[in-house]
Amino acid sequence: MVEAEVQGKASASPGILGSSSVDVDTCHFRTDFDAETLSNEPQPNITMTIPADSHDVRSKTVQCPECNSFKVFRNGFADSNFDVKIQRYVCRSCGRRFSDSDDLKRAKRVADSYFPTLNLKTKGANTESSQVCVLKKDAKNLTLETPEKISVLQGEKQVARGIDLIIKDFQWQLKIEGKVDVTIRNYGYSLLRLSKLGVDLFNPESFKEGMAFNDTLKKMTPIRRHGLTKAYKSFLAHNGIKADIPKIKFKRKTPYIPPKEHQDQLFSHCSHQMAAFCFTMQATGARPIEALRIEWNDIDKPHKRININHPAKGGNSRSIPVSEQLIEMLLALPHLNGKLVFTYGTTDNAGTVFRRMRRRAVRQFGNPELKKISFYSCRYWGATKERHAKGNPDAVQYLLGHSSLAYIQIYVQLAAQCFGDQEYDVIEVRDAQTLREVGRKGYEKYGELNGVLYYRKPKTD
Repeated sequence: MVEAEVQGKASASPGILGSSSVDVDTCHFRTDFDAETLSNEPQPNITMTIPADSHDVRSKTVQCPECNSFKVFRNGFADSNFDVKIQRYVCRSCGRRFSDSDDLKRAKRVADSYFPTLNLKTKGANTESSQVCVLKKDAKNLTLETPEKISVLQGEKQVARGIDLIIKDFQWQLKIEGKVDVTIRNYGYSLLRLSKLGVDLFNPESFKEGMAFNDTLKKMTPIRRHGLTKAYKSFLAHNGIKADIPKIKFKRKTPYIPPKEHQDQLFSHCSHQMAAFCFTMQATGARPIEALRIEWNDIDKPHKRININHPAKGGNSRSIPVSEQLIEMLLALPHLNGKLVFTYGTTDNAGTVFRRMRRRAVRQFGNPELKKISFYSCRYWGATKERHAKGNPDAVQYLLGHSSLAYIQIYVQLAAQCFGDQEYDVIEVRDAQTLREVGRKGYEKYGELNGVLYYRKPKTD
């Protein structure tokens, strides 16, 4: 028999605590356990104190973490695995949905009380040589467990412990290593998907068999299979499991380049911040995550440039010239997110707001083609225009921040399809004065005939 004191309102779940009874007046509950039904595993200490709610959610002042608006409404509850209700909110200004921070902290405290993380048999623990309730002559299995043995044991207890907790531990390690939230979330989803399809994450042979014979995995696109493989390789590396996992070969699809009038039609229906966000990706060729990382100090108003100082995916930093109109548009945004220009926080939040505005634009203009436009359409359009304007693959590589020209040649075809064949202004150079002039105006040498140098520069609209 176990008794526990609970402050405030409390509820006991039969799935966790067994049969229970609650005295509402004294906030005292009694829980009965059947010793025969308990496993031989060490049981967590279930005597705990659950903090009472110190406020009424109906009278609590809540502020949106994205746009700092106070126009927030309650949006139901989310139930945790330990019967802790978490209040959900929705912002009517930006559409962001979020959870009550106090409820999240309370749920984490309850969850932590059920899952002790200390392994008593790992090296460095202060109990590594301890013997509990056993005579020395009868002591057994006092050998320290190596990381390899621990990994095997984790694989054997995958079902008992819960694969979701194992994946959470892996995601926490990625967080410590500085991985971005998008990568952490995608890796977790990929591993959970593999587990649900019957793959033993601690057995590389199970993964290979699944990729080769599982009907669901075989029907996935090559890019999706590549993402699953990449996540699984990272999981193996973090658990010290060596394996030879074959690479998934795939070809990138030709990106969709929307017409300029469709983009203007959509962006005119967006909010001021969202329109500035999309125009910034157009002008700088930045990825969505790179645009979200732009700081106020990165905007160079005197020289009309935007500096991409926080590149993603191993890209290069760059400084891109932009129009004065875009500079003024960015500087007109309110300073609500510290040193960052945009307040969306994550690409998921920005994408949610963008899709909602896109749906409204499709209904208003009756143009279903607007559904094809995404954040990356802005980046692709900017690279295509750069290729058409300058006719130089190095300029496109610099704009996109790529470290190689592997994915640059596709924009040659896209520029021809979207803007037609490139036309040039040509100048013949016969003396030193003309040579200095064409060099100052950005002309490039492309040929020589009978002692005459020929320079050209792409025509611009």
